[in-house]
Amino acid sequence: MPRHLLQQSVDRLTAMAEPPAAAMAGGATSAHTDTVLIVIAVLCFLLCVVGLAMVARCSMLCNPSAFSVDGPAAKAPCGGLEKTALQSLPTVSWRPGQREVDEEEGERPECAICLAEFTRGDEVRVLPHCGHGFHAACVDVWLLSSST
Repeated sequence: MPRHLLQQSVDRLTAMAEPPAAAMAGGATSAHTDTVLIVIAVLCFLLCVVGLAMVARCSMLCNPSAFSVDGPAAKAPCGGLEKTALQSLPTVSWRPGQREVDEEEGERPECAICLAEFTRGDEVRVLPHCGHGFHAACVDVWLLSSST
């Protein structure tokens, strides 16, 4: 009897070791599935690389100074204006005009530095290139420390 049990065990192991006929036919399908998965992985990788390149390009267009090749040593520090140049900028006494005050809204122009509305008699310094006006005290502090 033990020999008979041993023979059954050997037969079972042999049957398990032999691939079934259906598995032999499915081998081509398995190789095809592996190829498709590899192609999909490569395409996902390429999509990620293209996406990162587009993000880098967009950030370079939005902030070109951060990507300059010259480095920080090549840039001259932005020093402020001299007192004489600052005093040569025109200053006017602000008074509300027809175009500047919206009658319905009651809004007045404001200084972009301190965000306070201009009131009658405020000294407003008008910049020559752009024509923007600021409180003279506000813009003078800025222009003494930075020329831009």
